[in-house]
Amino acid sequence: MVIMKALSLAFAIEVVDIFAQAQLTAALNYYYLEAFVIAVIVYMVIAYIVTQVADKTERALRVRS
Repeated sequence: MVIMKALSLAFAIEVVDIFAQAQLTAALNYYYLEAFVIAVIVYMVIAYIVTQVADKTERALRVRS
């Protein structure tokens, strides 16, 4: 549960930064679709990496009974 809350907070901060940058870039060159598609891809890569690290950490810390 703690990991999910931490990921949600990271999501809230990260998405604002990535999408704000995409919006600024798109406003300069009028390539809105491309800018937002790249932002989504960047976010998905970051989310995948964070999820993999969290899964490995959870497996390593799991109490074995």
